[in-house]
Amino acid sequence: MKNLKKALLILVVVLMALPACKKGKDDPGISLRSRKARLSGEWKLTAGTTTSTGGSSTTTDVYNGSTCTETQGTNSVTFAYTEKITFDKKGTFEYDLVSGTDIMTVKGSWFFGGKAKDLDLKKKESVVLMITSEVETSGGTTTTETLTGSDIQSVTWNIDELKNKEMIVIYDGTYTSLSSSDSDTGTMTYQQ
Repeated sequence: MKNLKKALLILVVVLMALPACKKGKDDPGISLRSRKARLSGEWKLTAGTTTSTGGSSTTTDVYNGSTCTETQGTNSVTFAYTEKITFDKKGTFEYDLVSGTDIMTVKGSWFFGGKAKDLDLKKKESVVLMITSEVETSGGTTTTETLTGSDIQSVTWNIDELKNKEMIVIYDGTYTSLSSSDSDTGTMTYQQ
């Protein structure tokens, strides 16, 4: 009887601690794989919506995994669009984007972001992409950029959900300068 009470107490403590282990808001409560193991592998964009507002102009993009429909006011255009990103367990990534006839490949290093109280981010809730090279082909012209040292660019993905085969990335940011303000919001769903 004493051992049963002790086992029940341990079970209650473990069950109470599980929600605290979640990083993304909608992450699974229990996962037998580490966050790094769940992130590693090839991800393809399957669905998403983003809205960009700048001045009095608003553009909405809706993605379905093979096309993007871009709407600005009453004008709408649909074009071929795919995204694929591969995260290596060793900390490198390769991101491929095809938009119409334009092709871009970005490579670099990745790591999980730390806790940022002012941004309301938990440790490992974001992924920071450090871009070291870009190859872009547009209109038959290929441009290659290599970035080193302090010229390396970074992009942060806020991960709302990271399951075994599904990842949801949240976009929510604003850029303000002296003469204008631009904001982006949206949700992108990737699957392995």
